[in-house]
Amino acid sequence: MISLVLVFFAVFNKKSIISCIKTMKLVIAEEKAIPIKMLVSGLHLLMGYGDWLLKKESKNMNKKWLVVITSALLLLTTATTLFFANESLKKQNELAALEVELLDLENNFNLAKSEITLFQTINSSMEFQMANVLDKREQERVEFAEALEIEGLKATVEMKQTLNEDVTEGRVEEVAGFLAWETANEVADYLYEDSDGKFEKEWGRFLTLEALDKDIDPFLIYELLRVETGGTFSPDVVGPQTRYGRAYGLAQFMKNTGPWVAEMADLPYDHDMLFDPLYSIQLAVTYLDFLYNRYGDWDQALTAYHRGIYGMKNYVRANGNAKSWYAVEIQEAAKERDDSAVVALMSASE
Repeated sequence: MISLVLVFFAVFNKKSIISCIKTMKLVIAEEKAIPIKMLVSGLHLLMGYGDWLLKKESKNMNKKWLVVITSALLLLTTATTLFFANESLKKQNELAALEVELLDLENNFNLAKSEITLFQTINSSMEFQMANVLDKREQERVEFAEALEIEGLKATVEMKQTLNEDVTEGRVEEVAGFLAWETANEVADYLYEDSDGKFEKEWGRFLTLEALDKDIDPFLIYELLRVETGGTFSPDVVGPQTRYGRAYGLAQFMKNTGPWVAEMADLPYDHDMLFDPLYSIQLAVTYLDFLYNRYGDWDQALTAYHRGIYGMKNYVRANGNAKSWYAVEIQEAAKERDDSAVVALMSASE
């Protein structure tokens, strides 16, 4: 509208077109709704063209036509400027919308990040609680196993008392033999698994029956044989040369010890028999029983088995006790076997 007013003003007042254009420039400069730079650029272009037309000498061209043409160019420039201003405004609106969308995305990202942190905190808390529950269940399982072991021992004692009171001596021996055989089979299975099949089940049954007959823990004999053979449980083991000779077989008896231990066991003796696993096991049980009855504790008995009787005495004089590494290792390992075997046998029976 401003452009049209200025055009008519220029035509009817017959002013210089340059003055009209300058006035148009000043008015449009105050228009806040149109981008100033684009409009001013268009006006500059139009003013340059108007100056060129006025300077040109044209006697044939009517001055009013000159104004009309100039006005038309002004309208065209204004329309073009408005068009581009409108497009610019659209782009600005689109940019603003994109900024809003970007802000929303940033807020969503921060929200997701906060949720992940919360989930991690919850997960850590759940893992901690689960660990506590598992520890508690393990403790309950151990306590339950110990309680079962105690109950089993009580039941055995009560059964023996009942047998002693209510049945004949021959019947007691029959039942005791059956229980010993069952125990021997269970222990033999455990030793076979524990040794990865190296300690045969036949050896385990024989060892258990011989040890129980002497009131010796079968696992004590098993651990002694494990140490003596270096964990191989090989009946053909030959020990290193010493000043007393070599040791042979599963229980590592020397030629100067084997004969009189075999005599105590009421067994014949031949050097090659030391490589028989059952023969070696019976000699080991007999000799260990003899040493325990003589000294009254397992430290001295086991140290004497390892070092010899005089060697054990020398060790005691030098150290004040018979707690050699040999005696300590075998007893501790046997106790661990007792504990784990009870749990394993109970689990197998469930």
